[in-house]
Amino acid sequence: MSGVNVKIDLSGIEKKVSPENFAKGKLAIANQMLMDMERFVPKRRGDLRSSGHVRQDSIVYATPYARLLYYGKKRKGFFSEKQRRFFFANKEKLLSQRPTPGTGPRWDKKASALYAKNWAEVGAKKNDFADVLLEHIKGIQDKIPSKLGYLAEKEGLVLYPLPGGEVVDEDMAGTQTVRLPFEIAIKSRDQELNNNTLWQINAALSKMDLELPSKNGSYEFLGLKVDKPYLNDLDEQGFYIYLLDVTASLEIERNE
Repeated sequence: MSGVNVKIDLSGIEKKVSPENFAKGKLAIANQMLMDMERFVPKRRGDLRSSGHVRQDSIVYATPYARLLYYGKKRKGFFSEKQRRFFFANKEKLLSQRPTPGTGPRWDKKASALYAKNWAEVGAKKNDFADVLLEHIKGIQDKIPSKLGYLAEKEGLVLYPLPGGEVVDEDMAGTQTVRLPFEIAIKSRDQELNNNTLWQINAALSKMDLELPSKNGSYEFLGLKVDKPYLNDLDEQGFYIYLLDVTASLEIERNE
């Protein structure tokens, strides 16, 4: 049984914002949708919730039982033979599970009913934390070109969001405290340069007085958890790939 892709319909939002803001804010909108859906996603150990991530025009939940929980037990038939075998091998356990109150199938519709009007605001006022963090990284090092996105065939340093963003708290006014994980990846044939650059970034981002304020007022910076850099891969072309993971704690005001 595979995971489930929750299609993101942004057509209504696209009509409410300028084409430029929509293009820039598309990822921010999708990530906000993911976080708003979280409270409605069934939870036992939290694996299903933490597996959620944005991929192109979908939010993907990558656990073996994601489809079953998303569509509910009343759905007739199976998506695949693998899903059918998984269900009958775990039938008693699956049918006996009681969902966390307030969660259940089609959690996207539950979130949409409450938050859809606010998703347009996210597109109009893009959360610019990734841009701010990237600019800070560029100020730390300039030996390797840096950008938002993913690694290409040539050498470079990139910053991109990771799965697992979560809403930690939300007050009655709709202000959310969120944790957003990001990964910094560096690719070069110079292993020493990669290692030294990421340790340099690690040291700078680990400072107690680090400030990464929003330039458009889209968030308030609360802190940054910084992991240690590590060697991830040596590819066939001789490029070393090093990674450094960070998790930002932000406060985001929402209008209900």
